[in-house]
Amino acid sequence: MRKLLLCLVFSGVALVALGSFQAARKALAQSGTRTVAKTPHYVKLWTWLRTYDYRKWNGTNGHTPDFKKGKSPHGKLIKTYINAKAASDLKNLPDGSVIVKENYSPDKKLMIVTVMQRSRGADPKHGDWYYAKYMPDGKIARTPPAMKNMPIAGSFPTCIECHAGAKGDDYAFLND
Repeated sequence: MRKLLLCLVFSGVALVALGSFQAARKALAQSGTRTVAKTPHYVKLWTWLRTYDYRKWNGTNGHTPDFKKGKSPHGKLIKTYINAKAASDLKNLPDGSVIVKENYSPDKKLMIVTVMQRSRGADPKHGDWYYAKYMPDGKIARTPPAMKNMPIAGSFPTCIECHAGAKGDDYAFLND
């Protein structure tokens, strides 16, 4: 009998707690506030790049990248890093390939970090590339306020327009 009473009391407490949780969730939803914020992919990507320390990756030559002359919109000097997946087939850059380009000023100051990540389904019309442009501290670069301060990430039109000029319809210049 005592076990049954404890079970009923516990069940009642659980139902009250669940009801309170659901009521709070409903109130937040009605106020326009989300209960669980969805982390943008560009935040997850930067965390992954730092966790797996892209600066320890090789360049396209199979060695640590050296400074090379860059072109607009990238810096005057660049260093290009590729992950093992990209290095496994530079000609066809398989799903999972990641290319990181550090963009430097002429005096070798890091200005921007640009990333291309090939992920099946990311953007099938444009080679399935996900683009992201980061400040040196890892914050996502954004468009000017006149362009709504949008994060420069995802299927970004300027990136797509430029990379559409790559040979082989793969949107990558490093294997041209």
